[in-house]
Amino acid sequence: MKKTTIISTIIMNTLLLGGLMPAVSAEGLPQEASSEAGVGFEPNNEVVDPVDPNKPDPEKPINPTDPENPGTDLPDPETPNAGPISLDFASKLYFGLQKISTSNQTYYAAAQPYGPDNELTTNYVQVTDVRGDDQATWKLSVKQLKDFTVPETTKTLANTKIHFTDGNMNTQAENSSAAPSVLNESFTLETGTQVDVVQASDGKGMGTWVLRFGTNDSLATNTGDEGTYPEAITKLNKEISLEVPGASTKLAEKYTTDLLWTLSDTP
Repeated sequence: MKKTTIISTIIMNTLLLGGLMPAVSAEGLPQEASSEAGVGFEPNNEVVDPVDPNKPDPEKPINPTDPENPGTDLPDPETPNAGPISLDFASKLYFGLQKISTSNQTYYAAAQPYGPDNELTTNYVQVTDVRGDDQATWKLSVKQLKDFTVPETTKTLANTKIHFTDGNMNTQAENSSAAPSVLNESFTLETGTQVDVVQASDGKGMGTWVLRFGTNDSLATNTGDEGTYPEAITKLNKEISLEVPGASTKLAEKYTTDLLWTLSDTP
């Protein structure tokens, strides 16, 4: 009980003393002071993985696979293109297994498969610019290097044309950079033909951008009437087509050609 009395007395005395203390002046308040916060950036030389062309997000890369053998990884380049400005990916085009015909025919590209479940998306080319220069430029072009040829032979498929339509640019929703210009939304490739497709000037096209042909919504259902494709290829991209004349000699062989996509920093 004695202990309780002492504590109570101290509290009462403090209250009494508090009542007698004069108020402390707060003149000169409020006051302000400023401090600096900063961050710096430098060009990024890392390799950028392919993204979903319809919902580009570098934090959610995808693994495009071979449209001729869905689920099979595409060959890795011997030297992957690294930044700070890089050509990250270009779709392989596969026009199916077709019956020999003596009439003019048009065949369509298989949609681009990706991931372990063989999801399908539109065919595309991906460019990343992380130079951090708002005066920089870049240009994307494509060239067909040779005739469609039976590999390791001189047997060619003459006078073919590859048609591309509805070329359009897409990037992640949060990218504040202005879009590069599509110089040719539609174009045709023949052997030796080079076409300038996209131009970015004055700092446009910064970040990761994809040139896609059509969108997921424009992919057509593979009904089986357009030739034979792998079972997983349930969609075709009619924005990319191969025109083959009926008069061209055709062997019961596979023909291939090479498309060279070139990214340059020249206007």
